[in-house]
Amino acid sequence: MYFVLNMLGIIHDIISIRFQEILFTIGIIVSAVGLAVSAIFSFNDISSIFKHLKFRNASIVLLLVVIFVFLMLEFTVIKSTQRVFFDDVIYQSQALYLIRTGQAVMCNYGTPFQCFTNYMFHEPIGTAFNIAIGYAIFGINQAAAYNVQLALATICIAIVFFISFLLFKDHSAALFSAAFFAMSPTLLVWAKPVTSDLEMMFYASLSIFFMIIFIYKKNIRTFSALAFSMVLLTYMKINALIYLFLLPILFVIIDGENIIKSIKNNIHRLIMFFKSNNTINMLLVLFLVIGLMPELFFSYNELTTAPFGYENAQVQYSCSVGVITPHSKFSAEYFIANLCTNLYFWLDKFKSQGIFQPVLFTVFSIFGAAMMAVYKRRTFLMIAFWFLAIFISYTAFYAGAVTYGSDWRFILGVIVQASLFAGFCAAGILKFIKYLMR
Repeated sequence: MYFVLNMLGIIHDIISIRFQEILFTIGIIVSAVGLAVSAIFSFNDISSIFKHLKFRNASIVLLLVVIFVFLMLEFTVIKSTQRVFFDDVIYQSQALYLIRTGQAVMCNYGTPFQCFTNYMFHEPIGTAFNIAIGYAIFGINQAAAYNVQLALATICIAIVFFISFLLFKDHSAALFSAAFFAMSPTLLVWAKPVTSDLEMMFYASLSIFFMIIFIYKKNIRTFSALAFSMVLLTYMKINALIYLFLLPILFVIIDGENIIKSIKNNIHRLIMFFKSNNTINMLLVLFLVIGLMPELFFSYNELTTAPFGYENAQVQYSCSVGVITPHSKFSAEYFIANLCTNLYFWLDKFKSQGIFQPVLFTVFSIFGAAMMAVYKRRTFLMIAFWFLAIFISYTAFYAGAVTYGSDWRFILGVIVQASLFAGFCAAGILKFIKYLMR
């Protein structure tokens, strides 16, 4: 009797996992297709914005030079390190089962074509989905997985360039921002290893880009591109759920109207959106719900119940002597313990441990932030809030120190913001030099 009940329990778990994985697959495909379609329909809007801002196509040539230098460094200087941690293998295995069975399971026992015993990984499908696309195009091999990561990092350089141009309306600032980002050791080192942090960085940057586009062109096309990019972002990493709250705040901060007026006007737009009973609007809402719900419920459950491995771990104080035995995933105690380490990173204090951050990069970022606070206050507030939200949430995580294992990859979540500050500073210095030379 016990054996029968036990077997029924196992069968129930397997069915439950398979059902959840199918929902994840449906959700992420709907989100990806929705984003692709929305981006295509938004192309004319995006083109008109850049035309209005007098974007010079010649800057693309310089951007390509920056990307070329980045790729040359990746192929000739950076030593490619694979399987830094076991998650790397899990993501690739998930991608294998996703492309062959439609389910990104974490397989414990099976063949390359069928899994007999599997589990739900705490990052269920996002990274695996990207790698599966690489497998579908280039064949199932490790090179495809690592090159997909490199491709995302490379495209992100272009996204940072366009974000900077849209925010500052300055070609020099855009090029310098892209250059700082491309040359940052954080990106160079973590551009190839399979980590969900790189995916989160890429889709977060993409969401910020479409958010700014929506500010310029508030229509259903640009809104759907923003919405689907935000939904797709939530699939990349459990803590990407923060962007569901963060992006609306960033939008209100950077919107052209004053903050109170922006909130009132956009609430009115939202009410009118639902009141219109337009078929396209209702279909958009339906697809967004289909895309978001599987990951939303899973992420919430994981964040509230799953231990994320904190049992038997220790959090070292970095500003003083002492150790914390973790009792939860996030805590103000962990933030205090990890803070000095994560601040020291920006002063390049961990070079001996293979963790790099040129002090000059940090200096440019700090001065850029100060200059922006004076000359572009709303933009400064948006980028600073974006930086602090991710920095604080990671630092308050029990494993949120750059020296905890390989966790300096979490800096990928804030290096775009630092690059935007640094690019603005470099452009300001260039303008000052040109002024002196007149």
